[in-house]
Amino acid sequence: MTKLGQRFAVAWGNTSTWFAWADHVLTMSDHASSEPLKDVEEFVQMWQGQRLVFRTHGAAFHELEPWKLSQVSVIPRLTAVGHSSFNFECLLKNETLIATTRGTCVYLDKTLTKSTPLPSTVRNAIVDRLEKPNLIYDTLLNNARASLQEVSLKQNKDSIHIRDTDAAWNTRVRCSECDALGHVNNAKWALLVADALRMSPITSSVIGAKTPELLHLDYLKPAFPGDIIHASVALSLPSSGPLTAARVDLARSTTKNSAKKNDSSIANDEEEPEICVSAIVLMPTSYDI
Repeated sequence: MTKLGQRFAVAWGNTSTWFAWADHVLTMSDHASSEPLKDVEEFVQMWQGQRLVFRTHGAAFHELEPWKLSQVSVIPRLTAVGHSSFNFECLLKNETLIATTRGTCVYLDKTLTKSTPLPSTVRNAIVDRLEKPNLIYDTLLNNARASLQEVSLKQNKDSIHIRDTDAAWNTRVRCSECDALGHVNNAKWALLVADALRMSPITSSVIGAKTPELLHLDYLKPAFPGDIIHASVALSLPSSGPLTAARVDLARSTTKNSAKKNDSSIANDEEEPEICVSAIVLMPTSYDI
């Protein structure tokens, strides 16, 4: 098989903060994810017809000082296939492994409202090209989930879940955060997750400037310009160890007169918020800010 891979230049602005770097890593991964099937005509039609959507996407970060980088090679691989979906991962390398991304793409029917079986030609092509995934991502994600689940099960005084009104943070979706499809770009959710973590009173004291070990995003609903995004944050406690796990739910609501309202004046006629993205972040613990 022909060796796949793309090279991307890395500018300082892509690495000046961990969330800018996460945004850039997910963007590079998104760009490269279709490459293993670019010679399958039916898949190309599916991709160009925008009938493949991301249900999950995330990155395990192995290089925690990305500002040293000037270019990155992105090597995409197919790792699993189901009835209507497939998994991929991208290995981001320079001289060493920098990050591993993981994603799930789902094939939608013509109404773009529900999943539908992958065409046999596409599924067979994926089966023929499957490779073993990098287990680092799975290990980090499972550890983070277990940490958060343990807090939920214990339900003790160390279990804290800040809800929308308690977190005192919300924002309105801007057009600059949206892509050509009109909804918030998949990678831009990383920036909103970072905003929620820095604004929440239970995570702001343990979030430093260091790059997370892991950022995992589950995409549940789209959000559009003018929508109000509310943050809900849960933290694995006690967080005195080297790593802290956090779950961030970002929910959207709309108002009839959203164009006339600013970010701080959220009206009473909002619809009930629905979760758009549920994120898990595994972070180096810091008390320096």
